Amino acid sequence: MLHKLYISTLLLAALDVAAHTGCTSSENATDATPTPPRGHGQPEIIGGSTVPRGDDLFMAGVRKSSWGLSICGAALIAPTYVLTAGHCVDDSINYVAVGTRYNIGGLDGERIRIKRKIMHPEYVELFDTPFNDWAILELETPSTIKPIRVSFDDSPVGTVGTVRGWGRIMNGVLGPPSLVLKQVDVKIWDNDKCNAAIQAASKGTYPHIRSSNVCAGGVQGEDVCQGDSGGPLTITQNGEDVVVGVVSWGYECGLANTPGVYARLSAAKAFISPFLV
Repeated sequence: MLHKLYISTLLLAALDVAAHTGCTSSENATDATPTPPRGHGQPEIIGGSTVPRGDDLFMAGVRKSSWGLSICGAALIAPTYVLTAGHCVDDSINYVAVGTRYNIGGLDGERIRIKRKIMHPEYVELFDTPFNDWAILELETPSTIKPIRVSFDDSPVGTVGTVRGWGRIMNGVLGPPSLVLKQVDVKIWDNDKCNAAIQAASKGTYPHIRSSNVCAGGVQGEDVCQGDSGGPLTITQNGEDVVVGVVSWGYECGLANTPGVYARLSAAKAFISPFLV
């Protein structure tokens, strides 16, 4: 079945309740009790490893409340701008948690209210599959954390990238999300070979890969899964991490020879560049 990669409504509701009952942050006292957002069927990191404390602080979680569960990932690309997936954006999201190690609560990092949500003008869903899957979230106040650099260069096939997130740690709708940030390395695929793999795995029921997509992964047991949508696909350039893609969708999670599908940033240069201030 098709998987965008955000967290399901029932799981979100359960973890929101847990966070509400266990949170001691004074900031949270002003939040109204949330109602579950619309259902999200997206991925988390399967396999991989836990991100060391203090690393990759550019990672952000998209939340309904300041203390609630992150339903999608994102990346801080400028002090007041966060890059995420278009399919992660709806009326229910209100906060971004930047620089936190945790999927829920407020033990570290910064929780900043969203001021404006900016969708790519050509975002579309075809048969529940997102294309041109980019969005920018403008923050009410600047983050003090160093943003990650964006690269609009296409990465050669075989380049090793890294994806991070708090998504499910096993395939299936009942798989638990990770409470701490995880990461996994994935190799970039040729788009034609990716399309053939997706069509074979789905028996021709999935849309075809477009030039605005980039595919990565395909190693058994190592992948993004529900909850990882919107997170950055990064590569290393001149010794630093740069963003080249956004987690978008895939067929199941962690299947051999079936890569995940990302929104390619080189196809969105005109949309993203004005926010790199």
